[in-house]
Amino acid sequence: MKVYFEGDKSKAVCPSCGLVETVFQYRDVELEASHKTVKNILVGVCTHCGLTASTPAQSAPAIKAALEASTESIEVQLPSPYLEILDLACLKIDPDAVVEMRKRLLLFYIHQHAQQVWSPEKPVRAYQELSKRITAHVPKKRLSMKVSKRSAREFEVVVKTFKQSKTDTLKHILAEIKMDILDSDRVWPELRTLAAT
Repeated sequence: MKVYFEGDKSKAVCPSCGLVETVFQYRDVELEASHKTVKNILVGVCTHCGLTASTPAQSAPAIKAALEASTESIEVQLPSPYLEILDLACLKIDPDAVVEMRKRLLLFYIHQHAQQVWSPEKPVRAYQELSKRITAHVPKKRLSMKVSKRSAREFEVVVKTFKQSKTDTLKHILAEIKMDILDSDRVWPELRTLAAT
């Protein structure tokens, strides 16, 4: 696969001029389908009219990232102990990355369940044990995360697998995090790597 550099020449079909010679330049490009703008990508520019006529393969990952960058929200109200469990687990994994680790840790667990790497039976057991300890009068806190469309789809898969509401699914996952991380003396190497990235 050829790598192009700014100033290289090629040929392409210009939407205005037909088959033309192009010169590669860095430009901001608006994607027609989504109206998103991809900043500073290499494109083939028509030498006659100046329109973008082509996009080399090396610019495709930046375009894909821009298309996938659209986010969705996961928002729930949880009894405070659940968020305290999440923060304490993050603290145990990496004391310097508690805030950043919240979303990473939850998405890691969601991904494992969405890919059916883990069975939903363990979080059910963990939740049954934990829910006995949390009284109805404890204050609730909001958990809000912006996630990629892919992560949002994975969360929907897990919600269906667990046959629970979004809130109860997260309660089950947080109970599982408590069992895996706080109730044991180990932290999986994958989670330390996740914290470091």
